[in-house]
Amino acid sequence: MTPSRAQIILAFAALYLVGGSVFLGQRVAMHGGLTAFLTSGVRMAFAGAILLAWSRARGGGLAPRRTWLDLAISGSLLFVGGSALSMVASDRIASGLVALLTATVPFWITIGAALLPSGERPTSLGALGLVLGFAGLAIVIVPTVHGGASASGIAISLIAAVAWAAGSLWARHRLRALPAMTIASHQMLFGALPLIAIGLGRGELAQLAPTGDGLLALAYLIVFGNLIAYLAFVFLMNHASPAKVSTYAYINPILAIALGSWLAGEHLPANGLVGAAAILAGVALANLSTNSRSQRRS
Repeated sequence: MTPSRAQIILAFAALYLVGGSVFLGQRVAMHGGLTAFLTSGVRMAFAGAILLAWSRARGGGLAPRRTWLDLAISGSLLFVGGSALSMVASDRIASGLVALLTATVPFWITIGAALLPSGERPTSLGALGLVLGFAGLAIVIVPTVHGGASASGIAISLIAAVAWAAGSLWARHRLRALPAMTIASHQMLFGALPLIAIGLGRGELAQLAPTGDGLLALAYLIVFGNLIAYLAFVFLMNHASPAKVSTYAYINPILAIALGSWLAGEHLPANGLVGAAAILAGVALANLSTNSRSQRRS
């Protein structure tokens, strides 16, 4: 059935609002007595099990065993290297800054895709987006570090963005034959295993001292961050153009910065805001380049 305009609007609202609020949710969870790796492991295990049950109820099945290794690799990159490290960073720097640095994922995907054996060089529009984005990145990092922000938090955020890009590229090239719901549920479940193992190895079980706010944040991350936002994304990919759906990449950081300022008293220096604008403009150009290339192929 063709969805109504109201359903499309609600899906975009979920994708924007939830995606923009997840970073503040991570910060609240970390400040609420939870830990990065164990919390992420529990989060992915619950969300992955729910998605898998939903998929099977709709007639889906388990992924073929020959794909499990690729699912485990991509899931580990996405959720160990991406989500858990993002939570570590959220405990050291402002949630809006984590969101802004995470917005560089399209840059790393563009670079990674070009480095693959059968990769494609970025178009002139994409190359311009990279130059503008990395210039903006420098403008953001320098004043925020001079202003007292944690350099390690910034570095961890960038590593998380690179890991997320690597996991996305791995899934794109090795798992494209599987349904999106199957990929996501298995990635979460396979990613939960190393997350929990690393958390236990780091002694996080003894560090857990969850507060009410921390547990509410964890529930929000599972229900809204992992389930509602993902289902909204899948729904929109089936019923809206990729160019429109990709706008979340630069809307989410703006909302994250606004929510961090409003609810947590965070702020970026004036120079940082200029750099943020350059990064988001670069993301927009990179997405335009990717979408125009996809349209030419189709």
